[in-house]
Amino acid sequence: MIFEERICIEASPQDTYSLYTDVENWSQWDEEVDYSHLMGEFKIGTKGILKPSNGPKSQIVIADAIPNKHFTVTSKLPLCVLSFEHHLQVNGKVTQVIHRVKFSGLTSFLFGKIIGKKIYKGLPSTLEGLKKGLNTMFKHELPSNSVGLQLWVVYNKWHSEVMKHLKPLNINHTQFVILASILWCNKNKNETTQAEIVNITGLDKMTLSKSMKTLVANEIIIKDKDVRDTRSFSLKLSKTGESLTKKAIAQVEELDQLYFESLQDQRAIFTSLLIGLKNS
Repeated sequence: MIFEERICIEASPQDTYSLYTDVENWSQWDEEVDYSHLMGEFKIGTKGILKPSNGPKSQIVIADAIPNKHFTVTSKLPLCVLSFEHHLQVNGKVTQVIHRVKFSGLTSFLFGKIIGKKIYKGLPSTLEGLKKGLNTMFKHELPSNSVGLQLWVVYNKWHSEVMKHLKPLNINHTQFVILASILWCNKNKNETTQAEIVNITGLDKMTLSKSMKTLVANEIIIKDKDVRDTRSFSLKLSKTGESLTKKAIAQVEELDQLYFESLQDQRAIFTSLLIGLKNS
C-alpha cells in the first residue's frame, strides 16, 4: 500500500537535503514528529529513533541515501516494513519534493488501513513545514542584505589589496599586524609581551606563536626573558625589523586612506561601530 504527496519549493536540492540530514531538528519543521535522533552519520545503515506526535516511539534505519536526490527511512512493524521515501527533483527554478509512504509485507494491508490513512493525512502539513523551514534558513531575501556576508566580502577585498603591498616585503598580513603592534608598544611602553599583542590584535595564542617563530627565525623580532615575569618573553623589533615595519605601515596606511576614502566624514563613525562590535 502506497501513499504520496508532492510540493514545489523555491530552494535547491542541496539546501533541502541539508535540512533532512539535520535529524535532531526534524520536529522544528515537521509537526508530525515529537523528537528524532540518529545514532551516527546520515548514511545507509545508520539507526535511530523516531517518536511521532500521535504514535509510539520506534526504531528507524536509513535504508537508502543519495545526497541531494533521495533517501529512505524504514521502520519495522509485525510482519511489515514501513518505508518513508523522500525524493528531490529539479523542475526549472524550483525543487519538487515527493514524500512517499510504503507498507510492504504480509500485514501491509492491515497496517495500511490502521495507520496509513493517519500518516497520509499528515503529509501535506509535513511538506508545508519543510517549505517554511527552508524559507527560514536564510534570514535575508538577497545575499546583499546579509551584514555578515557583506563584512566578509569587504574584508577579503581589503585583505587582498593589503597582501599585494606586503608580498614584496616577504611578510603576510598576520605578521604585519604583529609587527605593527610590537612597534606601537615599543614606542609607548617599556616592555611588550605576547599577552599584550594578543589583547591588541585579537589573534589566538597559537596563531601568534606560529607567526612569531618565523619572525624570530628571520631576525625581525627579538625575544628576551621578561624582567617582570620570567615565565613570559619581552618582545622588540630588531633594527631590520623596525625598518621593515615602518615601511609596511606607510604603505598600508596609504592604502587604507584610499580604500576607505568613500566613507569621507563618516570614517570615525565607522571605526567606532567596528570597536563596538569587537567589544560586544
